[in-house]
Amino acid sequence: QVRQLTRQFSAGDRAAVSPRAVASAVASLARPMATPQDDQLARQTLLEAVDLPDARIRANAIEGLLSRGRREASTTRDNAMIEVFTGRAADPHHRVRSNAARGMMVMGWATGDERVSTAGSGLLAQLITDQRVMHRVAGLWLTHRVGPAVAVSGAL
Repeated sequence: QVRQLTRQFSAGDRAAVSPRAVASAVASLARPMATPQDDQLARQTLLEAVDLPDARIRANAIEGLLSRGRREASTTRDNAMIEVFTGRAADPHHRVRSNAARGMMVMGWATGDERVSTAGSGLLAQLITDQRVMHRVAGLWLTHRVGPAVAVSGAL
């Protein structure tokens, strides 16, 4: 059902589907599903939702991917997920960028990929010093979320 909502929204049927409803539905995909097939479908839907035009949907999709990635990082390195995080580093919306930075840092640390975690820390530094107020606020939020880990790693 969530996939139907995202596809309707993607197709431009915004009169029938509100962005807020789609964002909430996308956020629900972060939790584990009942079957491996449902898990795979949820993951694919999140990967597709990252490209939708609404920033709230994109941000929730990245958060969902991060939640799923943390559960799976000890057994698998998901390059597609890491590419989503790095690919959204230049997103114009502050919440999308801060979630992308968090994803890069957390997944980089979880998989031992210093290049990815360092890129995430660099994006955090950009957010904190951005001229746009909401980007700086998002950077402060992110510092609060990952600050102790960043301090320990010496990334900032």
